[in-house]
Amino acid sequence: MAITRIKRFLPIIGFSTLLICASAPATAAGEEIIAESRLTAATIYSNRATLTRKASVSLPAGASTITFNGLPASLLTDSLRSEGTGNAPVTFGALTHRQVPQTALAAPREQELTEQIEALEDRKKLVEAERQALASQRKFIESLGQQAGERASEAIAALRFDTAEWLEAATAIGSSIGEIVKADLALAGDIRTIDRALQKLRAELSQIRTDRRNFYTVSIPVEAAAPATLEVKLHYQVPHVSWRPVYDARLETSGGVLTLTQYGAVRQNTGEDWDNIHLTLSTAQPQRGASLPDLPPQWVDLYDPSQTLRARRGGSADHAVMSMASPAMESAPHAVMAEDNGGMRMEQAAFAAAAVNTDGFVTEYIIPATVNVKADGSESKVMIGTFDTENRMQIHVKPQISTHAYLVSRVTLQGDAPLLPGAVSLFRDGSYVGQSRLPLLRPGQEQDIGFGIDDQIAVNRHIIKDERSDPRLLSRENQLERHFATHIENRRRQDVDLVVLETTPAPRHDRIKVDILRNQTTQGYETDADDIKGLLRWQTPLQGQSETRVNLGWKITWPRDQELSGL
Repeated sequence: MAITRIKRFLPIIGFSTLLICASAPATAAGEEIIAESRLTAATIYSNRATLTRKASVSLPAGASTITFNGLPASLLTDSLRSEGTGNAPVTFGALTHRQVPQTALAAPREQELTEQIEALEDRKKLVEAERQALASQRKFIESLGQQAGERASEAIAALRFDTAEWLEAATAIGSSIGEIVKADLALAGDIRTIDRALQKLRAELSQIRTDRRNFYTVSIPVEAAAPATLEVKLHYQVPHVSWRPVYDARLETSGGVLTLTQYGAVRQNTGEDWDNIHLTLSTAQPQRGASLPDLPPQWVDLYDPSQTLRARRGGSADHAVMSMASPAMESAPHAVMAEDNGGMRMEQAAFAAAAVNTDGFVTEYIIPATVNVKADGSESKVMIGTFDTENRMQIHVKPQISTHAYLVSRVTLQGDAPLLPGAVSLFRDGSYVGQSRLPLLRPGQEQDIGFGIDDQIAVNRHIIKDERSDPRLLSRENQLERHFATHIENRRRQDVDLVVLETTPAPRHDRIKVDILRNQTTQGYETDADDIKGLLRWQTPLQGQSETRVNLGWKITWPRDQELSGL
């Protein structure tokens, strides 16, 4: 009995390139010239990109049409424009575009993965069919064995049983069933291998899936004064592209040198890989518009309560209010209505502010070398450059929330370029210590960047006094007084710049009074530091192998008949 076993399955290989650069042959005047172009440059914004395709074509004298095929269906047609240079005068006509449906997927890698998945699914069906055939063979052989057993019983009863013959038959049946079981196990292994391959391909496909099966064709009518070679460029915008700034901050504690490097993290899912293109990262946001909308008039009117009363007698109050204030309602559909002395009054509508970029600048980062960006949505990191900074290392202590001391770099941004908001990876003496986030910084602004705990600085905090006035005493006010002491020891041999931050209660009512107790508080502090109400800041040098103490005492009073929240 012949039994077929599956040894392996072949991978499916598809094409992965949509367009390649070549020179188109000259055609007769008036005929269409297909531009075989390649992507050469991209300018990326926050949620889109302007792409540039380039082609070299040979033009005959007279009129002809240059056609770009295979452009992505997601391109923004209003952004299409063309330009070119040639060795003879050439005039461009009006650019036209049309969408062309295709039977296959537009994205080459998506098409390739889809074909591979389909081929593996077909292969899996063949293997499952072979398993079913083996199951039928096994069932048939088992039925033969059952019939042989019945005949053996009859032969024994008739004294005609040949032992050698029946043993040989039993061995053949058992051997056949054993071969079938082995072949079925091998086929089951092949199915598991196919399932793993399918799972991997489907996962990759889900990341890059676009389901786009259409292309755009763009035609440019041209007229050449003489036969010419033309270098033509086509520019257009596409969505599904973005970039974000990310940073590396590397601090060398021995010299206090901070190196701040900026990168651009680029993603694109346009359906086409970008190979060896010139990349520009822009902070412009063209999707937000270029100008403010017009301001409508702010209509006002006098409130007449008699109109409301008449309306209540003859109809609904809501109708009366709407009729009385229709101009205001037209310009302010979200106006607030409030009850006032039994009548309805209209509150002045607040106009929604326009979405305006208040950064006040647009910066473009031109990447010096060509780069590759895959169309699978994965992030490609390109280096932009380093920022000039002035750096001061400090030790920050916040004893209210932690007895750990943190190494902090107080950075002042230098140069002319701003620093955009973004995530920053932190390295201290070459070791990765974590991540943080930087806000928007303009030249001259300061920012604290933390680089983790400094175990060579010991911090201990104690409550010296926590006392509230006795409610049984005849007093017009409640009173709470607290004293704290923080001991800080520098176990390093080097001096450090120490910053201690503490908060005191910040009242929200004029009947609550907070006093910082001068005799119980270390002097030399800054009040409302960093424009935070109640934040006290001490900054002092702390010599190596020495310690210091920072005291804080405050008293809060409030009305006896009131409860206090927040403590």
